[in-house]
Amino acid sequence: MATTALDPRFKYIQFGTEHPIFHGIDGIEAEEWVCAVRQKALSERKQRDDNWIADFASTCFVGDALRWYEDLDESIQNDWRKLRTALLAQWPAPADRGQAAPPDPQVQSVIIPTPAAAPPVNTDELVEQMEVARGIVGFPPA
Repeated sequence: MATTALDPRFKYIQFGTEHPIFHGIDGIEAEEWVCAVRQKALSERKQRDDNWIADFASTCFVGDALRWYEDLDESIQNDWRKLRTALLAQWPAPADRGQAAPPDPQVQSVIIPTPAAAPPVNTDELVEQMEVARGIVGFPPA
């Protein structure tokens, strides 16, 4: 069984999902689902077998998406290339990609600069402070 890991690029489907379910929510879910089905096919070494992928995909539809799938012509149901084209046409990408999956606050997508180096240390002063602290050197007379 493959392990699933949260991927900040995906809003609906976890990366590495063994059986990605498609509900027909929106274009973002459709894109994620196509990617997840491709990942599954790759993990099964079936990425070039459109019929196998179409058969696997047919088991992933639920709700409104299942009803949509059942209304498709059989030639589309049985061919992954045609199926994914029909699916992405039915659930198109959002007009504004800014409406895509919200950023995950636990994942930083910006580059964090390296902090500046500390100023050089005056080693003579540091040694003197350490000697005073250990009682090696007395305090200067008042």
